[in-house]
Amino acid sequence: MNDLPKEFDLCVIGTGFQESVIAAAASRVGKSVLHIDQNEFYGGFWASYNLENFMNHLEVNKSDDTDKVCKIRNVNQQWYEFTDEIPEINGWNKEKIIKDSRRFNIDLIPKLNYCNGKLVELLISSNICRYTEFRAVDKVLTARNGQLDVVPGSRADIFTKKNVSIIEKRLLMKFITQCVEYKGEAEKKEETFDFPEDGKFIDLMKQQKLTDNLIHYILYSMCMGNDETTFKEGLDKIRMYLTSIGRYGNTPYLFPMFGCGEIPQCFCRLCAVFGGIYWLGQAVSDVNIVDAENDEKVVTMKFGDELIISKKLVFGLDSNLMDISVNPISYISRAVFITTKPVGGSSVNSELDGGGAVLLYHPIEGSSDGVTMIQLSHYTSCISKGLYLVHLSTPFKKEAQEDLKDFIDTFFREDYSSEDDTKPTVIYSAYFEIPSSIKGHNYVDSQNGPIFYCCGPFAELDYDESIRQSRLLYAKMYPEDEFLPKAPEPEEIIIGDEDDTNASVNLGVLADLVIENDKSGDNEGPVTVSDDTKAEKEQTAAENQDPESN
Repeated sequence: MNDLPKEFDLCVIGTGFQESVIAAAASRVGKSVLHIDQNEFYGGFWASYNLENFMNHLEVNKSDDTDKVCKIRNVNQQWYEFTDEIPEINGWNKEKIIKDSRRFNIDLIPKLNYCNGKLVELLISSNICRYTEFRAVDKVLTARNGQLDVVPGSRADIFTKKNVSIIEKRLLMKFITQCVEYKGEAEKKEETFDFPEDGKFIDLMKQQKLTDNLIHYILYSMCMGNDETTFKEGLDKIRMYLTSIGRYGNTPYLFPMFGCGEIPQCFCRLCAVFGGIYWLGQAVSDVNIVDAENDEKVVTMKFGDELIISKKLVFGLDSNLMDISVNPISYISRAVFITTKPVGGSSVNSELDGGGAVLLYHPIEGSSDGVTMIQLSHYTSCISKGLYLVHLSTPFKKEAQEDLKDFIDTFFREDYSSEDDTKPTVIYSAYFEIPSSIKGHNYVDSQNGPIFYCCGPFAELDYDESIRQSRLLYAKMYPEDEFLPKAPEPEEIIIGDEDDTNASVNLGVLADLVIENDKSGDNEGPVTVSDDTKAEKEQTAAENQDPESN
C-alpha cells in the first residue's frame, strides 16, 4: 500500500467488537483511523465462519501454550459414525453436510440482543442499524427436573399456562408489577418492596412468598440469573425482559442474520464511510512510544515495510501485542452441535415456529453458573434447511466437555433412535475453550495511553458489558468528543463541493434494520418486519459466495 498515509490520529489493531466500536466512534467525529487485522477476515474472537472454515480455524488457531498467548485451546471435534445400517439421519450425513458448508455461519462467541437492550439502542441512536438485519428468537425455554417448557411471553400466555396455578399467576403478576414500579429505597411506596438493595434477588422472592415454581421461571428464565444474582441486578434484568417483549416479537431477544460476526462489521462499515482505512492480513511489529511536539507522545509501528505514526494505538485480545501476564483473562467453555431435530422435540416445538430458542439451564450442584443454549434454524441464514445449529456456553471451570456434560447428557444423545423425539442425535460436535475478559474487572482506569487495549468477549448473554467498557475506554481516550453521534442519512452525505450534485454518495442500497419474524406484526422503532421467505432466498444465494469467505 504505497499510497497509505504515514500519520493517523488512531490506529486500531484487531476487528473484534470493542475495537470496531472504538474505530467507528473515532472516525465518526473526524479522526483519521487506520484499522488493521492480522487475520484475512473481520471479527477476531467475534467472527462467524462457514462450516469448513470453522473446523479449520479451530485446528489451526488452537494452542497448548496458553500461558503466553491468547488463543483457543482444548479443541475436540467429532462426527457421528455413520454405518451401512445407518448411512444417514433424516436425510443427512457427514458428506452432505460438508457439501453444504457455505450455508453455515457459525459463531465463536454467540450473543443475543435484548429488543430494548444497549446494543439495539446504540445501533438505532448512531444510525448503524441500516447495516444489519435481525430475527426475533421464537421462544424462551426453561428446564426443570430434566423437562423442557416454554416460558410465557405475554400476559395471555401466563394465564393459559397449565403448570402454573391460578394463585401462582396472581402472585406472578403482582410481583412483576412491583418490580416495574420500584423506584429505590428513597422513594418507597406501600405497594413496592421493603428489601435491602444489597440483598440477593432469590431472598426477595422468598420474602414475597413466591413458590419454587415461580422462582424458577423468574430467576432462571426471565432474569437469566442464578442464586447469587443481586436485588439490583434482578430488577434490572426483569425490567429489561418485560420492556423488550412485544417490541419486535413475542420474545425479548433478537439474533443477527448471518451470525454475530456481522455486528463488528456494522461498526467497521460506519468507520469506512467516514474515512477509516482498512488493511486485513497484516501484522504489526516494532511498536514504540516516542516523544513528539508539545510534550506529547505518539506511537510508531511497522506494518511490513511501512512505518506508521499514530497519536493513539488500540489493540484487541487476539492481537500479538496482548500480554496476558499483565491483562488478566478467563475462558468460556463452548460447544457447537449440528442436529437434525430441535431440542425438546414436538413437545416444545411446533411446526409454526422457526426453531430458534434460548435456554439457561439452571445452575448444577456445586456451581453458581448455568449453561446457556442458543438454538438456530435455517431462518437465521446460519445453517441449512432441515438442520439445527446449537451453541452451548458456560464459564470455564475444568474443561469444556466436563463443564457441559450434565446439560448434554440431559438433552442430547450420541446414538440414533427413531423413536426418541425429545433428544436429538448429535451429528457433529466441537468442544473448545475461548479466551474472555473478566466481568467486573477494571480494565480502563489503569490505562494512560497513548497505547490502549480493548476487552474481549465477556461471559454474558448480550453485549451490555462490552458496550459499557467501550464507552469508558472512548471517554478515556477522547473525553471531549461525543460517543457515536447519529450518522447522517445516505442522501445527506456530500463529498466535495455541496453545489456539485454529482458528488453526493448514494448509499441507498444499505439495508435498514430488519427484524425477521414470521409470527408478529407488532413492532416499534426504525425496523421492518418481513416474512421468513427472505431468509430462505438469502440462504440459497449463499451458494454464490466467494469460497474463501468465512
